Amino acid sequence: MKLVDYKDYANRFNEFDAIENSFYNGNNVVFLVAGHAYGVTSFLKTFCERKKDAETDTFFLSLSQHKCLIELLLEEMIKTPYLNDLQKMLDKYYGVRNDSLLTSATRGIPYAGDFISNLISSKQAVPIYAGYFSSIFEELLIPFFNNIYNKRTVIFAIDHSQNINENNYPQLVNLLLQCKIKIIFTITDTNTNALKLENYISNFNTIRYEKLNFEPPQIKLVKELGNSFGYELSSKKAEVILKKTERNIHKIIANIKFINEEIKTNFNHKEKTIVSFLYICSFPISHSDMNLLLKKAGHYYQGKSEWQIDCLNLTSIGVIKRYG
Repeated sequence: MKLVDYKDYANRFNEFDAIENSFYNGNNVVFLVAGHAYGVTSFLKTFCERKKDAETDTFFLSLSQHKCLIELLLEEMIKTPYLNDLQKMLDKYYGVRNDSLLTSATRGIPYAGDFISNLISSKQAVPIYAGYFSSIFEELLIPFFNNIYNKRTVIFAIDHSQNINENNYPQLVNLLLQCKIKIIFTITDTNTNALKLENYISNFNTIRYEKLNFEPPQIKLVKELGNSFGYELSSKKAEVILKKTERNIHKIIANIKFINEEIKTNFNHKEKTIVSFLYICSFPISHSDMNLLLKKAGHYYQGKSEWQIDCLNLTSIGVIKRYG
């Protein structure tokens, strides 16, 4: 994976490298521990997009809505270019029936739902097999990954992994042991469920895993994000943004995007006086009244065009508004 042009992930090179190195060093599982709103979900999606190539396939699965892990995986399987291969494989193993692929495959299976049947129309699905399977993992997913991906690297990136149902732990372990896949578990809440998952995985000596920290946004991150949006931020300004946003990456980016709304113009003497008078009065002032006030202050416009130029400048940057 080329670590270049990470506009939205400034200062995240360490995390990209750490995951790559962990898998390269023989680990099957990476626990990526992050706090709330650190930006780990977007990071993980980008990791999957950029890691996917001729030798690697990735599956991003988000459990933020507490959806069933198996349903999410089935949804992703349907999107792969290997659907016809899956149909042929199941036809060979289980025989032909008049039902479409996933209508049959998911009927009566404890980990699938009726919605799967609607994801593939009868026009798309080759009429094949069906049967009642005790476990969709053993009867569908494990043969699928063993046959289709036996020469490719497969990475599951599971976001909000603390929400995985305990009933799915054995299936994930089976995939790790039988299909040699790799899994990234992101943990955004180190609750009891997160500890259960880690403890369960650690029970298997043949599964090597590593725990990595996805650090909260720091000053360097804010400054580099500012650069990516065309703003040069001082360390002091970056620190102010961090405190103001409570290190929430979404708020940080929004804050940086609207920096251009801050007033950075050097006003001339007349413009400063106009703004001061309007601030003091707190109500609209006519051209003639403002001209009299400016004259008392030692400033005087020779003609209406001078007034309009200054007012247009102040209006264009949002300092004053025109009424009437």
